Formats: sequence, C-alpha cells, structure tokens
Amino acid sequence: MRYYGTITRWNDNRQFGAIREESMGTEVFAPLSAFTTLTRPPAEGQRVSFDIVKGRRGRDEAENICFSLDCVDEFDFFDTEPEPYKKTFSKLLLIIPIIALLAAGGWFGWDYWQKYQQQAQAAAAAPPKTMVEEVAAKIKAEREEWLDAVNNRKTQKQTKPDNGKAARNSSSKEAK
Repeated sequence: MRYYGTITRWNDNRQFGAIREESMGTEVFAPLSAFTTLTRPPAEGQRVSFDIVKGRRGRDEAENICFSLDCVDEFDFFDTEPEPYKKTFSKLLLIIPIIALLAAGGWFGWDYWQKYQQQAQAAAAAPPKTMVEEVAAKIKAEREEWLDAVNNRKTQKQTKPDNGKAARNSSSKEAK
C-alpha cells in the first residue's frame, strides 16, 4: 500500500531522515538509499509517497520513496489522496442524513406523545369503564330479573290457592 507524508527531518551528512505519515501521524525512518528518483536532494517539508516495511532493526522504514510530483505510478493515478475539503464534505454528507433521521424521529415522537396525552386526558374525564364493571352490571341486571321472576311466582302461588279454594268452593256450591 502506498503512503503519503512529509519529510520532517533530514540530515545531509548522514544521509537519512524521518517522514511523518499523514493518515496515522507516525514518523518513519527514511534512508537516502530508499529514494527511487533523486532529481533534487531531499529537504524538510517536501511531500513524498512511499511504502512501509520492517527494517533490519525491527522499526518501520520507508521504501520506494519518491517525490509526489516526480513519482506517478499507475496505482497513484487511481488511488489519489482526498483533499481536506473533500474529507470535510464527505463527513458532512454523512452527518446530514443522520440529523434528518433524528429530527424526523423527534417529530414523530413528539406527535405520538401529544396524542397519548390527549387520550389520557379524555380517559381521565370519562368514568372508568372496564370489562369487569360491564360484566358485573350484566350479572346484577340478570339477578334482579331472576328475583323479580321468583317474587312474582310466589305472589302468584299465594293468590292461586285462594283462587283455587274459592273456585272449588264455588264449584262445590254449584254442584250441591
């Protein structure tokens, strides 16, 4: 993978320096022998592209270093580094839908809460009506009907024997 960075330190006498890699922010050892094109001597502040490998001492070293303007690979052509404003714009494009979703969720939540509050107020204003109360009212009505029916029979039985005795007495009087 190709990395990009800037030469942060360079020692012309010892012919090595350090490159600060842009995406991770780490410093990588850069010997003069790792440069592939030397159209000009390396200096601090120059932008370069390079590969990172493990060196003989176990630390990260730059390899295949070339100056960004001099080195155009076929991979560099397709893998261009995004400019800072493009990174910001892409982050903004991610944030806008998230904010829109949060706003929509908040609006629907507020609307649902308002409807719930209206229903709760209407329920508080109306007398509580539950299934148990409805069933109890039906049972009470049936019981009253049954008691009325039973009481009517008792009154009819009490009056019937009188009518029956009177009828018997009248029929026996007629028969005599």
